[in-house]
Amino acid sequence: TVELQIGLKNYDPQKDKRFSGTVKLKYIPRPKMQVCVLGDQQHCDEAKNLTVPCMDAEAL
Repeated sequence: TVELQIGLKNYDPQKDKRFSGTVKLKYIPRPKMQVCVLGDQQHCDEAKNLTVPCMDAEAL
């Protein structure tokens, strides 16, 4: 299962429901699929603790 969470600036999900819901992937993810976390320092620290590759905004 792949879960993707996206945050939008100045967006209140309680007031505006246009971006709520789920998305079904067109193709089934492969067993050897690799991911990289894009986030701030807290997210990168969490990813490193789980041995998941990560990048912050400066690294992009």
